Amino acid sequence: MKIIVIALGSDGDINPMIEISLVLKARGHQVEFLANGHFAKRVKAAGLTFVEVGEARLYEEALNTPHVWDARKGFAAVWSVINQSLPITYKVIKERLIPGQTIMVGTTLALVARMVQEETGTPLVTV
Repeated sequence: MKIIVIALGSDGDINPMIEISLVLKARGHQVEFLANGHFAKRVKAAGLTFVEVGEARLYEEALNTPHVWDARKGFAAVWSVINQSLPITYKVIKERLIPGQTIMVGTTLALVARMVQEETGTPLVTV
């Protein structure tokens, strides 16, 4: 089975998805890990296939925005990064789907995966 892992978020989102991906790979599945370019080295070092969906610079700019650490403004700052990568993430997911042979696993911020699921019927597990 082909499994597309859509890991959007921070280290707290990415690290568990790497571990889940490794278990899926060990069970014989073909795993592709989609995340911001900031995480490329870590994902590749784990032995996973990495696909960039958003430049590292976007993630790093968000981390350096004071609002990202503000309880009231933090989600808006995070959303601005995710929103910028939505079109490319959607395109990348659609290009990699094999109808009837693909499952998606996404973080709670991988809202675009829900859009693809609704459009194509591809199974999705949100972690």
